[in-house]
Amino acid sequence: MIQNYLKVAVRNLLKSKGYTLINVLGLSTGIVTSLMIIRYAGFETSYDTFHTDAQDLYRVTTINVKGEEIVYSDAMSFNLAGKVLTEEFPEVTDHARAFKVSNGIVFRVGDDLFTENKAVLADPSFLRLFNYRMIKGDSKGLLSKPFSVILTRSTAQKYFGSEDPLGEMITVPNGQYAGTYVVEGVIQDPSENTHFKFDLLIAYNTFFQLGVEENWEGFNDYVYIKTVPDTDLNALQAKMPAITKKYLGEETTLQFHLQPVLDIHLTSNMSYEAEVNGDEDLVDFLMLIGVFILFIAWVNYVNLSTAKSLERAKEVGLRKVIGARKKQLVFQFLTDSALFNLLSIAVALTFIQLLSSGFNEFVDKQLPSIWTDATFWKAVVAIFFVGVFISGLYPAFLQSSFKPITILKGSFKNSKTGMLLRKGLVIFQFLASTFLIAATIIVYHQLEFMRNHDLGMDLGQVLVLKAPPSDNDYSRFPYIATERSQHSRSYETFRNELIRRTGVSSVSASGTIPAGGITNVGSLSGGVWWDQRRTEERLTYYMASVDEALFDVYSMQMIAGRTFSNELISDTAAVVINESALQMLDFDSPEQAIGERLIRNTERPDNWFRIIGVLKDFNRLSLKHAVEPTIYYYNGYNNTEYFALKLVGSTVEEQIDKIGDLWMEHYPDAPFEYHFADDAFNAQYQSDQRLSTIFLVFAMLAIFIACLGLYGLSYYMSVYRIKEIGVRKVLGASVMNVLLLLSWGFVQLALIAFALSIPLILLIMDQWLASYAYQIAVAWWMILLSGMLVLVIVLLTVSYHAGKAALANPALSLRYE
Repeated sequence: MIQNYLKVAVRNLLKSKGYTLINVLGLSTGIVTSLMIIRYAGFETSYDTFHTDAQDLYRVTTINVKGEEIVYSDAMSFNLAGKVLTEEFPEVTDHARAFKVSNGIVFRVGDDLFTENKAVLADPSFLRLFNYRMIKGDSKGLLSKPFSVILTRSTAQKYFGSEDPLGEMITVPNGQYAGTYVVEGVIQDPSENTHFKFDLLIAYNTFFQLGVEENWEGFNDYVYIKTVPDTDLNALQAKMPAITKKYLGEETTLQFHLQPVLDIHLTSNMSYEAEVNGDEDLVDFLMLIGVFILFIAWVNYVNLSTAKSLERAKEVGLRKVIGARKKQLVFQFLTDSALFNLLSIAVALTFIQLLSSGFNEFVDKQLPSIWTDATFWKAVVAIFFVGVFISGLYPAFLQSSFKPITILKGSFKNSKTGMLLRKGLVIFQFLASTFLIAATIIVYHQLEFMRNHDLGMDLGQVLVLKAPPSDNDYSRFPYIATERSQHSRSYETFRNELIRRTGVSSVSASGTIPAGGITNVGSLSGGVWWDQRRTEERLTYYMASVDEALFDVYSMQMIAGRTFSNELISDTAAVVINESALQMLDFDSPEQAIGERLIRNTERPDNWFRIIGVLKDFNRLSLKHAVEPTIYYYNGYNNTEYFALKLVGSTVEEQIDKIGDLWMEHYPDAPFEYHFADDAFNAQYQSDQRLSTIFLVFAMLAIFIACLGLYGLSYYMSVYRIKEIGVRKVLGASVMNVLLLLSWGFVQLALIAFALSIPLILLIMDQWLASYAYQIAVAWWMILLSGMLVLVIVLLTVSYHAGKAALANPALSLRYE
């Protein structure tokens, strides 16, 4: 019997080739889309799950609490935090610190220089908490000796090729980390799906040899702890306020906050994250879209199957007359559905394999192969069985319930229930298509708004160079540097030569640049006040080191006071604040702030700063972020990570060559690394551009699948009403009358879908836009345009069969009446 079912199913596939093609093409497109999204979502939710006891690992973060409100949250914590929690609480069994060198380290291996932007100083316990596989070396005692390093496999190959790196020496020529390091081990590269990536690990106690001490003065380390299994996180978190007050003082508003490592990638959005994290809402939203599109494809099958029921009605009648039971007929039609779904999955898997590399590049992730991804194959099996059930069950019961006597007499008609279901399913297709088109339009205009918004500065023709390592790294030390080091003197020579020999109009040296990322500035949460209005509030301010030329290079506007001067010694204790800081400090006007004194943390004179200027707010980061309240201090060229050059003229390539030659004259131990400021700023919108493309692609896929269904449905509707059309034409109906007759039903469904989509678009897209500090409003024309586009697509899709039916000779349809 099963063999017979399969044989009949195959014959039906081959008999109606157009019907088969439409169904398989629609189903396979929906399956490809949903499986691609499932691959991406599965990868995003797999971050850090590969670590042993990952469910017991937590990151210690720092939050600033005002009343019941968290006013600031930092992914880092104090370098003593892990040790204290391990000693104070029996639930905490181990801890580890990791410090990311934000400005990179230049290593010399032989005659080659390598800039490592993912160098990390870590405790030996880091390797216990995060179990990376050792490739070379003895795992015991690693990272316990100062100036010892562990390389990842790729870094070891980059430095030493196929040679054994164990025991080899690598040197840091200059900068805070200058010295000779010994390679003690090689470990596997961190997986793509981990929130904390690195290229090499340096023993954390190297800091102690460089003069850094453990203290409670600032939170600059990523701190992790491990707890005993099944620890009550809420109960442990409730103990944090008391422990912070014990070590930071009763007046502190700072608290430790424990964050599950497994939650970091998708849910964490703190300052100074180790990397740009994912977005749980986006993953959920993409999953929803994937389900939508797959459901649209299944809707096509249901619609076409029920519409085609007229063709198979006589088959059902004959089967019932010769004794077929309803259960057998249901199984026959479910077999048809299973064959359609199986064929569609085979086609989908072929396309997924062909598109895998392009999809990886598109999402900027290295997803695992589909052949080794167990979650992927579970999804394939689930889609098959759910697809057979959803797309096959209703048509099977509908067609098996036909009354044979009615069918064989030729008086069979589709039921009102079946017509209502088909209309409801078509409305769902139109609604999903309208929403996706509207979302594409809104995302595109939000992106254009951000690109064209006045940033408060000019990034054109600004070339940014990665500065050579300075004599001291002030990122972990006091903010104000008063001594002029050898580094500052060589920079002055380099700057003067640049202006004289390359046509550069101005040059600045700073510790921060626009689009440098959230970690590109320091922060203070211990308290900064205008001495005339001191309060108990300890709000967070951002600190940026600049020189006298930075504001000029980027054409930033001073609204009161002046910028720094390298001729005034007093400016080493002066600051410039931006408008956002002005408001937070509670000044009534920019002019009022000039000459006033700021107090940082304590009343000690070395924490007093005089305000000399107020800077107009500019967007240092993308317009997703609000402008941070920032205090700029004069760096004296010591705390320098970047040189910014304002180019003039049109021969940019020639200028860069000259600048590179001059660089090698002055800094032979540092690589010549550069980028253009506007390129770096626009790169911040890559994820938004990717999202815009995702919406566009999904909207096109949804419309394509819906159009396939409409194409087939309009054909069966024209066949179903062929005699009615013939009668109307005999009675004088024009071609236009017939076109309107056949199209109006679909137009009505599109209008209903449009009305239903309006609150959905407003609700979801307003929520998405709320994540941007600067945003557009959803305009009425955006929603109307999406509805009009769907309506035009509907009319174009149904017009072929409607026109064909309208132009047909009525005598052919009425010849047997």
